[in-house]
Amino acid sequence: MENTLLVEKMLEKKKEIQKKIRNFEKQITKLTKDNKALENEIYKNCNHNWERDWEDRCCKYKVCTICKLANMPNVYN
Repeated sequence: MENTLLVEKMLEKKKEIQKKIRNFEKQITKLTKDNKALENEIYKNCNHNWERDWEDRCCKYKVCTICKLANMPNVYN
């Protein structure tokens, strides 16, 4: 009997944790969308100063020294 109560408490705690995880996942999704929208607005409004990042040998895009976004207009539309 005592063991059953312990298991029930643990299961209830597990449900609470899962609910918190779902809420955090929703928050992360919303914040990611908000951040993307901000990047789009920044890209449209910045007076870009494009410069190649010579330290990053793999990067083929120039990066703005002002807003730090890459010169990828197809991404920011």
